[in-house]
Amino acid sequence: MNQEELKKSLGEHLCSYCPWTNGDIEKPPYGGMCEGSYCDEALDYYLEAQEE
Repeated sequence: MNQEELKKSLGEHLCSYCPWTNGDIEKPPYGGMCEGSYCDEALDYYLEAQEE
């Protein structure tokens, strides 16, 4: 399974690993959404967590 398929299969579960959601990335004062901008980083964090 490639990374795009893995991201799709994890769906919203991946959001719990997202640096945007977890506050690791400063959000603009007006709020907003990440719009999938950090899914690659979230997948990296997810895969690291699975290795542990």
